[in-house]
Order: sequence, then structure tokens, then C-alpha cells
Amino acid sequence: MKANSSQPLRCWHCRFYQSDRQQSGGCRMLNVPVQGRWQACCLYAPVFESDQRSVC
Repeated sequence: MKANSSQPLRCWHCRFYQSDRQQSGGCRMLNVPVQGRWQACCLYAPVFESDQRSVC
């Protein structure tokens, strides 16, 4: 399944996002609270990606 390029990537699509509640949670990579609906940062990695990518 390909990501829709017209929709920005969101934190809740990232493998490092851990949900605490409905739309809030935390980034396990940065160890900070985030909202799932926020636009993903440069550390974004798809949930099912098997290889580690370079950081930013």
C-alpha cells in the first residue's frame, strides 16, 4: 500500500509513535509527548519498514 502523497504523514503513522490515549501519545525515538495528528518529523519511519533509515 502506497502513502497518498496529497495527505501529509502524521505521527500516528510512525513506528516510533506510542499511543497513550485517543490522539495523544509519545515519540519513543525522542522521548517526548506528541499528538498523533501532528505532521510527522524528519525521523518518521513507516510502521512496517524493516530497515533503519538514516536520521534526518
